[in-house]
Amino acid sequence: MAQRRRISFSPLLLGAIIQCLLSALLPRNLVLLPAITAFSFCLIKAHLIASGHLTNPLAHGVNLGCTTTQFPAADGTPTAPRASSPITILVLAATFTHPNGRFCPGGREIDRHFVDMWKDAEKQHKKYGYLGNTPALTSELDNGLHAYGARNGDDRGKMMAGAGEKFRHIGIMHETYEVPQGHWENISHNFRPFGICHAQFPVELEGVQGEKVEGSRWVSGLKIASGKEWKSMETRIGMALRGIRARKENEKAAEL
Repeated sequence: MAQRRRISFSPLLLGAIIQCLLSALLPRNLVLLPAITAFSFCLIKAHLIASGHLTNPLAHGVNLGCTTTQFPAADGTPTAPRASSPITILVLAATFTHPNGRFCPGGREIDRHFVDMWKDAEKQHKKYGYLGNTPALTSELDNGLHAYGARNGDDRGKMMAGAGEKFRHIGIMHETYEVPQGHWENISHNFRPFGICHAQFPVELEGVQGEKVEGSRWVSGLKIASGKEWKSMETRIGMALRGIRARKENEKAAEL
């Protein structure tokens, strides 16, 4: 919270200092004119955006309505069973307690290594089972995460640990979560694709007349969550469907 206050008030304090300097150097009419003009411009622009006369840049990329993400079927359509595959999530984070924030000593190096890690995962996404990052790494398979860690964990882990020891104002952490099949779900309403909703899933390519060919293409599992089958957490996670199937199997077993 203190960090947010510092970021929010820094431009205000800078503007106040500039206004004080202008008041000491220029006539009062000239000093007030820029502030009144800037405030009027912001007020008019906000009104035009709110009334729909101007495009809202803050709404760029927002998916209106309810959406959810599931692993797609083999042909790329999002019709596979609910939560049909396990997922592994790697969370990486860094904090800066320096007054200059991310612009502190060592901040640039940390940022560069984070970016290099994502680029490496993206370059070999099939090997690692990498689906995407926002900014957390989402791996399709646990062994893919192990392969990624074996390749990158030693060198970059030592580098980040060394940075934490050298720069006491830099904090680094990671968390790993493996979620089994049928134990995850997601829902978004008027929201940008985030987390697993931002992921891309591999599906096999098909040739002429349905023949399989070498390679794969990457598709989004995002779909509109309309209908009663997507309304509750139980239906999105597949609990309700599994319960129905279990009851039917029990009924058949009882008949026999």
